[in-house]
Amino acid sequence: MKNTIVIAIMILFFGLLQSTVFVDVLSIEEIKPDLLLIVIAFVAFKYGGMAGQLAGFAAGIFQEFFSPALLGSYAFVFTVVGYGISFVQHKMSVDNYITSALIVFIATIIKGLMFGFLALFFGEISVMYGSYIVSGFLLELVLNPLFAIPLFWFMNRFAAPTPRK
Repeated sequence: MKNTIVIAIMILFFGLLQSTVFVDVLSIEEIKPDLLLIVIAFVAFKYGGMAGQLAGFAAGIFQEFFSPALLGSYAFVFTVVGYGISFVQHKMSVDNYITSALIVFIATIIKGLMFGFLALFFGEISVMYGSYIVSGFLLELVLNPLFAIPLFWFMNRFAAPTPRK
């Protein structure tokens, strides 16, 4: 119960932080690190598939409030990211900086592929994210893993699962 509340607070905190001007300072060529994606990757890796999917859906719905994108697109993409990251949960046992960067790198690839997939079917997404998919995606592949290192450390301090006795 405590971890659920902490995860919900992290989604709210990083979602609001991502939508403020503060993160614009960290942007390069108008591409910002996706803080919610990093939270989803953390939750999916630490807690497993179902928690990752639920966190992804909740973060996606929250992101919908601040995005003019097609309704439900972020919820769908972030849910798939939470599901996808759960596959590497038991494959990587080392919890270090390289692991956190690699997990978020994989999450960013899944996000880019899913938005590309949605762009094939929905013209609204291809108009909004067409330039992102071409140029911004590569820059986000660098930014997200770099920001994952300190954010994973921070989230490990407050939201890491406690071992059962």
